[in-house]
Amino acid sequence: MRAIAIWYVPDAAERRERFRGKMNATAREKKATEARMEIIEQLASEGKTEEEIEQIIRNFGL
Repeated sequence: MRAIAIWYVPDAAERRERFRGKMNATAREKKATEARMEIIEQLASEGKTEEEIEQIIRNFGL
């Protein structure tokens, strides 16, 4: 008696979707970080102290 092994191999479309999902998550994180830095720079240019900036970041969940 012979054993038959079957492997699941995702097709090209499924591989692209998985890759695209990972890339989209990375892109979102990058954009969020850039936006956070812009906010911090803006607050600093307005003369806010480091403690005030940290408090604002905590309050808004940035």
